[in-house]
Amino acid sequence: MLVFCHLMAGAAVGLLAGRAGGVRPLVIAGMTGALLPDLIDKPIGHLLLGGTLDNGRLVSHSLGFLVAVFAIGYLLFRHSHPLQGPVLALGVLSHQYLDAMWRDPAAWFYPFRGSFVTGQYPDYFLHGLISEISSPTEWIFGATLFALLLIVYRPGGEVLRGPRQVAVRLEPWFGILTGLLGLLTLVAATLALPNLFGTITLAGDKLLLGTSAIVESVVILGGVPDDPGPGE
Repeated sequence: MLVFCHLMAGAAVGLLAGRAGGVRPLVIAGMTGALLPDLIDKPIGHLLLGGTLDNGRLVSHSLGFLVAVFAIGYLLFRHSHPLQGPVLALGVLSHQYLDAMWRDPAAWFYPFRGSFVTGQYPDYFLHGLISEISSPTEWIFGATLFALLLIVYRPGGEVLRGPRQVAVRLEPWFGILTGLLGLLTLVAATLALPNLFGTITLAGDKLLLGTSAIVESVVILGGVPDDPGPGE
């Protein structure tokens, strides 16, 4: 999946956890975890090892990495009670789910299923940028995320004005649009129809995108918690 799809999933995780209070750091933790595997693996796999391995799904896309992040998050939670650690780990889990890592057992079960698969992705980052700006789903996720962050990072006690006021009014509609995107994607996957929202062709990927978009829609329509963060 693409960048804003991952970020939106991580933000939804943080938003849901933030209903207990302190939503700001949890949204950031969820988004960070949702991008962390790519932030680590893609520069290594496509830049440092581009001439030999050229694979952007390495150790950080493995179950071992996921277990390690959950363990660290649990220890942090147990000793100092911040939810950021577990939420970051859930963000990593959302990334591996959306990437369907079970279809790449060499990477997901590394090192137990042998070495990483060698790829061939010339100009990977350029093609990735083109995919981002040409994907309607990314525009929807990006706009929804931008509006969500404007609301989450509103100054405490301030009367909403300008872009933030517009964001509050539009966010439910973005939530509905995201849910509609998910529903239509699931229909396309079920009926083997062409994907109307981007370059996704595998039915399994359509199911992943569709289900995640519907879940995110439900979380968004549940509203942003009033508590923007501790100490405010």
